[in-house]
Parts: sequence; structure tokens; C-alpha cells
Amino acid sequence: MTANASSAFACRYLQGSSNLPTTMSNRILRSLVLLLLIHFASGATAFSDATKRKAFPNRPAETEITSIELQRYWRPVTKGVLPKSAYLAINGFLSREKWAVEAGAIESCTFVLLDINFDGENEIVVANPAFSGSGGLHFFILKSSGAKWKVIGEFQGGLIFTVRDERRENHDYYQIISYQRSGDTFQQVFDFRNGYYVLTSETIVPRAITESNWWQGFWRSLNSK
Repeated sequence: MTANASSAFACRYLQGSSNLPTTMSNRILRSLVLLLLIHFASGATAFSDATKRKAFPNRPAETEITSIELQRYWRPVTKGVLPKSAYLAINGFLSREKWAVEAGAIESCTFVLLDINFDGENEIVVANPAFSGSGGLHFFILKSSGAKWKVIGEFQGGLIFTVRDERRENHDYYQIISYQRSGDTFQQVFDFRNGYYVLTSETIVPRAITESNWWQGFWRSLNSK
């Protein structure tokens, strides 16, 4: 399916004329179609600075940023670029797997700065190939706490940061969606609660969707760095 055809198909669904399977919940299917529109309508060029929020043309209000759009901003995790305390926190997180430290896993990690709760302070989003696999690219997020940094969530299968207006106004955290593969593909929804991102919803994405060419291309893009 071409980009134009996919976008037109998505628009038809949003207008209520799609013939997709009815076994999938409307909420999950609608989110998938919105993401398809974002993928083809917005493009990475719409996001000029990963540390600043800017309006995305034709972007549904529910969705702000995907890991596709962050790809051009990933930078290697090095001592000279990150604060020493942040570098140590990343290395400490990786050290939960002894082999990762011995293999120098931190050298394969990349990061981007992003304000995920609208308070004007950037958090650090890390892409971690060492912990990745068939389930998708592994990510984790660090937030500063005084002079130290701590991990506030980890995810696999891409990153989709979503927000509604009331969250933006209240300096609330993005809701995060990922699509992890484990036999089936699972749409996982994470919300920030009591200092950490926790899994609040998990739904199987029907294979009628995941076996389509457009979905497989989208998922690969979502999990590239």
C-alpha cells in the first residue's frame, strides 16, 4: 500500500467507512489508524528540535511524538556529552545484567533530551540495543532528582508519546504506548504513577493488522535508531 493510499484509507476509517475486522476494539483500532496518519502526514521534518515542543501539521491532538521522529536526534551516550551523574545512572541501570557491562553495552546506547512532563526541564530518553531483540528496540527514561538521575520507566517495541490538553495544562507526564512482539504483538500503554511509568493496559493487535505490509514497515521504523 502506498503512502497516499494508506493515508486515504485511514481517513475513510475515521469517517466510518472502513472494512477492517470488527473483532478489534474501536479504541485500539482508532489509535493504530491515527498513527498511520501521523507516519505519512507529519514526517520527521516536522520536528525541528527534540528539546522544544512545536506544533505538528495535521497531527491529531492525542499524539505528540513518536520514536520515528526522534531518530535524527539520537546521540551517543558519552561522558563528555552527558552530565557525569547521568552517565553513571545509565551505566548503573545496564549493570543489572553483568554481561552488558562486560560487553560495553553503554557504547551502543544513544540518547535524546525531551521534556516529558511540560515543566521546562529535559529528561533523558535512551535507546538501548543491548537489551533489544525480536520484541523490539529497548528504551528507558531518566529524570533528574537533585544532583542525581534515576530511571523512571523502560519500554520495548517503539515509543509513542501521547497527551491530552488537560495533561499539558497540568504539567502531567506523557502517556507512552509501545508495540512489543512476543508471539503476538501487544499494544502496551504506560502511565506515570508514583514516580515511575507502569503498565496500565495491554491488548493484542490482530494479525490482520500486524501481517500487513504497511504495519510491518511502520513497526520497523518505530524500532529503528
